[in-house]
Amino acid sequence: MLFDLLLLPFVGPVKGLVAVARQVQEMVDKELNNPVDIKKRLNALQFDLEMGRISEKEYQKGESELLERLEQIELGQE
Repeated sequence: MLFDLLLLPFVGPVKGLVAVARQVQEMVDKELNNPVDIKKRLNALQFDLEMGRISEKEYQKGESELLERLEQIELGQE
């Protein structure tokens, strides 16, 4: 117990940083694995193509990646 108290000034900030990093990771995972967000990104990709912001090749690459991710999520939920 005394040892823990002596190390608290050194270990405490590290534990706090690890906790924050875990929360950030959880939020990122939720966003990356949310089918609604993926569909929004697909719509944004389509819009960028229509507005001439990206090429057809960039669109196809992005669409392929997003559809593959969406399929992985849907298969994992069944």
